[in-house]
Amino acid sequence: QKQFIANASHEIRNPIAAILVQIDVSLMKRRSVEDYELALQSLREDITNLKTVTNRLLMLAQASGETNHASYPVHRVDELLWEAKAEVHSTQPKFVVSVALDVDSDDESGLRVRGDEQLLKGAFVNIMENGCKYSPDNKVDVKLHSSEQGLQISFVDRGIGIPAKDLPYIFQPFFRGTNVGKIRGNGIGLSLVWRIIKSLGGDISINSIPAVGTEIKISLPTAR
Repeated sequence: QKQFIANASHEIRNPIAAILVQIDVSLMKRRSVEDYELALQSLREDITNLKTVTNRLLMLAQASGETNHASYPVHRVDELLWEAKAEVHSTQPKFVVSVALDVDSDDESGLRVRGDEQLLKGAFVNIMENGCKYSPDNKVDVKLHSSEQGLQISFVDRGIGIPAKDLPYIFQPFFRGTNVGKIRGNGIGLSLVWRIIKSLGGDISINSIPAVGTEIKISLPTAR
C-alpha cells in the first residue's frame, strides 16, 4: 500500500510540477502570441496526461472495492465495445480499431454481462489504446465470440510485444515493459483492466512475442 501511494503520488506530482514550471517561465517576461500558443499546447498535453492518471487511479480504487457481483446491472458487451472504439477514435484519431462479432447479434442472451458500465468500457478503452500506442500501424483487431462457457474477447495488435521476462509482472500497478523506450505511459492501464475483469468473475491472459505483437484474451460470464 505504501509503495502504491508513493507511485501514485509520483505520477500526479510530475505533471503538476511541469505545469507550474511552464506557467512560471511564461510569466517571467512578455512573449509573442506564438510563444503563448506553444506554451498553452504544452500545458494542455500535461493536463490531459494528469486527467488520464487521476481517472485511472479513481477507476482502480473503484474496481478494488468490495462489490456484490449480482447487484451489477446487465449490459450488452458488443455495444460497450463499439462505444469504447468511438471513444478511442475521438481522443486519438490516428488509432484504428476494428471490431468483429463471431456471434449472433440478435441473440441478446449470449451478449449480456453484469458489470459497471464505465468500468467495463474503461477496460476495453485501455486495451485498445495500449495496442494502438505500441504498434507501428496504430491498429488493434477486436473479436467477440460467445459460447456456453461465456463471452470471449480477443484484442490483437502487431506491435513491439512484451518480453517474456516482463509478462509475470505486467498486471502489477505502475509496471512498464523494459522495451517501451520513450513511449509515454504510467503503467496503470493493464493493472486496472485486470482488477475490473476479475471483479466481474472473468479472466484475462496475454500472449506476446517481441517485435511480432500481442494478443489479450478476456473471458466473461454471461448474464443469461
